[in-house]
Amino acid sequence: MGQKLPETKSCPFCEGETRIEKGVQMFAVQCLNAKCGANTIFVGKEFDPWQLAVAWRKRTSEIHEGNSFVKQKGADIKPPLKLKACPFCGNINLNYRIVFGKSQIECGSCGADVGFYSAINGTDACERWNRRVENDDT
Repeated sequence: MGQKLPETKSCPFCEGETRIEKGVQMFAVQCLNAKCGANTIFVGKEFDPWQLAVAWRKRTSEIHEGNSFVKQKGADIKPPLKLKACPFCGNINLNYRIVFGKSQIECGSCGADVGFYSAINGTDACERWNRRVENDDT
């Protein structure tokens, strides 16, 4: 019998249902709404589903805007849109990168690393990141 995984809050980007998924090497929180598709790990917490759940449940109501650049293959990559702060900790130190052709946004503070794998392009991924829902459930 497999390990019982902790419950999760709804997605901060679309309010969709989420669950913790066990991958080959780590755990991630997956949004089950196909129109959002956020897949989130927290760097340093990806191997413990309970630590992952605690990090996922944190929310901030602060809305700051910031931009960040990432060096990748010698070039600066700028997000196609200005990014709102991390919904988990409020930090504006965000890294935008493209991995295997898909946009990912990582928080430099709490370690949230969000990939919108169903996004059709970088602008779509940034629009999904910037979406926020009121989420008062605990």
